[in-house]
Amino acid sequence: MRNIDCPVCGATFATSVAGGKVVCPACDQEISLSDAPRRQSSLPANWAYIAFGTLLVIAITISALLFGPQLRQLGTSVSTEEQSSQFDPEVYQSMVDDAVRRALEEERARTKSSTERRAGSPDSGGPAEPPSVEDLPRQVVVPSTEITRKTAPEIVRFKRLLLSDAVTDFAITTDRKELIVAHRDVNLLSVYDIESDKVVQQIQCKSPSAILIRNERLYVANQHEGTVQSFRKYDRWASERSFLIDSREVIVLSAPTGARFAGEILVTCRPKLVPGAQPRCEVFVLNVQEDSCRKVARDILAEVSLNGGTVVAHNDFNQSPRGTLGTYEYRRFVNHDGIERLKPDYNGVHDDTPRVKQLYPGSYWCSRFSVFGGNPIRELKLFPGYVVPDVDHRRLFVVNSDQVSVHSLDSRFAELASWDAKLPVNPADPKVYARRERNYQFFTALATEQQGRSVLFYHEATAIMRGDVRLDAGSGLDKQLAGIGPSPPKQPQASSSVQVDPQERTLSQTPTSPQDPSPSDAAADTGEPFSNQKVAFREIQLPEPATCMAMTDDGAFLAITHESANAVTFYDVENQKVEHVAYMERPRSLLIRGNDVFVASYSDAAINVFSRTYGWSQTDELVVDQSRIVHISAPQGRHFDGKILVSCHGEGHVYDAARSASFFLVDAHKDECEKIGGGEGVLSVGFDGKMVFAHGYVFYLDDYVKNGRRKAQAFDAQQLRRDFPYQAHAGSYWLGTSRIAGGDPLEIMEDNLSLV
Repeated sequence: MRNIDCPVCGATFATSVAGGKVVCPACDQEISLSDAPRRQSSLPANWAYIAFGTLLVIAITISALLFGPQLRQLGTSVSTEEQSSQFDPEVYQSMVDDAVRRALEEERARTKSSTERRAGSPDSGGPAEPPSVEDLPRQVVVPSTEITRKTAPEIVRFKRLLLSDAVTDFAITTDRKELIVAHRDVNLLSVYDIESDKVVQQIQCKSPSAILIRNERLYVANQHEGTVQSFRKYDRWASERSFLIDSREVIVLSAPTGARFAGEILVTCRPKLVPGAQPRCEVFVLNVQEDSCRKVARDILAEVSLNGGTVVAHNDFNQSPRGTLGTYEYRRFVNHDGIERLKPDYNGVHDDTPRVKQLYPGSYWCSRFSVFGGNPIRELKLFPGYVVPDVDHRRLFVVNSDQVSVHSLDSRFAELASWDAKLPVNPADPKVYARRERNYQFFTALATEQQGRSVLFYHEATAIMRGDVRLDAGSGLDKQLAGIGPSPPKQPQASSSVQVDPQERTLSQTPTSPQDPSPSDAAADTGEPFSNQKVAFREIQLPEPATCMAMTDDGAFLAITHESANAVTFYDVENQKVEHVAYMERPRSLLIRGNDVFVASYSDAAINVFSRTYGWSQTDELVVDQSRIVHISAPQGRHFDGKILVSCHGEGHVYDAARSASFFLVDAHKDECEKIGGGEGVLSVGFDGKMVFAHGYVFYLDDYVKNGRRKAQAFDAQQLRRDFPYQAHAGSYWLGTSRIAGGDPLEIMEDNLSLV
């Protein structure tokens, strides 16, 4: 490779040809290499600029080393105000423009001769005109005087409360300012002030084992004395009186809250320990207003819901390492004679269960690691740490060895935020933890909001751990999510026959928006066969578990009952949010006809009517001659003439009650109720109102109402005897939970289906 100077145009170019002739790329003239002068130097054309720049960098470096200290000392004498006043962005910009202009002029001068010659060539369009200074972007970076700090995530540091003795149990006062702590081994109660973080009072009390605070009064179980002692808050927790519990060892106290508390306390006891004997639990009802106590159940440990509607019992507590949770209606439970073992209305489906309790009104029950709910009750969520429910808001915290997270208290248990945590003692592992607690050292945990932060307390061995969480310091925290912020007070709308505490916290009416993406692929018209389209199901976010639901004729709304929460939710299908929440006692079954929603109460002998026309407000109440309504049914569309078939269970165990049911015909237009028979199961009327399913048979409705089930003509349907058949459309097909039946006699045509 060598450089050649063209003798015609003077241009310089490189070529690898050793001899012969070449063509000049600038003027397209043929040049003989023997006649063309050679360049002896292989340095680039701009070598002088490179050498000058190298010498300049060396000179600047030497000057900085020699005169740097003097320049720094001189710079310190100039104040910050003088430095800011001497800096002029316009002067700085002009300096940049001059430097750019000089560089462009040098570039133009260096390439001017070759540019002019190339412009004369017919095959070349010439180079693009260099941009002018005015066309260059005017970007001047001015040093910022602000300091940007990256805030480190908050670490929640738990600590042991400074208490004098080992802790047996604790509870929080109604004003959320103090904890009452029991020390059974030293016959002492401590009053701990949350704000000042110290014990402000100590009270003498014999063997306190369990604590209950209701209506500004403190009730303490004196375990070894077999009594329950009460204290008055307004008198600085002065002792008031003592109630005798038949000389049993009292271990658990439970009662409804607010206006639901009528003086009745469920007291779980065990006989005094005898060598060689196995202790068995017994449950008593203590009436503090009448000073009376009577036995109602045995072999269980009982906890009552905060609204006073349900009792959750731990069957065979302290008798077997395995057992189930059972639910009872509160009135049935407390009215039992306690001689025979009481059978639960519904048995739970989860074995090896711990003790559960409620700290926030609703239908969720919390244990050390899990949340339970539903009917029958079952474990809904197992967490990897301690469950700490919030007593003020619909949320719960989960504490493990290195993290604290907050979750919504609804069917999703969505994680709303999380923080790093430091614990004095690592929590137990839920996978190996012995859930059946035989020594009655029950786990207690709660959280409350104090001046913009949540304060968490939980029981660890014989101590209480405390951790303070700032809600604005969590990662991913969104206070607009359901339950994370303070809930406005709700005014429950109760029927005239039921008194509801206006201050009782109830089902939140905050509209909930789904977090999952909408399954648009399922609804899009792709032109493919229906069987090839994908349908995505997701869970509707509701604050409480659902008992029953029905849809309006136009498909715009769902009506959903929440029996354990005493609420009815009206859900907007199009906007995917809760439109309205109404309140009534134990709503179980419902149906929608036209713009009216008929909701039957299990505990009250009534059917409440809510109108879509009037914003889902209650417009009527239909009286039924018997309570315990489990199902209502009526013809649909133009066949509905206001007559509703009502099925009511009898008294006793759930299975005995189902076999001794009573059936009524209620006329909504005339507000009349007529008993039409009794028997087993429920009545379900067909779409057009002509046929009715009952007792494993199908009858003509008019014949059944007139002559009763023994004389009416029956069509065999024994294959659906234990199913729950209904008609969704006019015709001769009956749908069950997972089967389709038809014909005469009624026979199963398809089975093992998921029917919608």
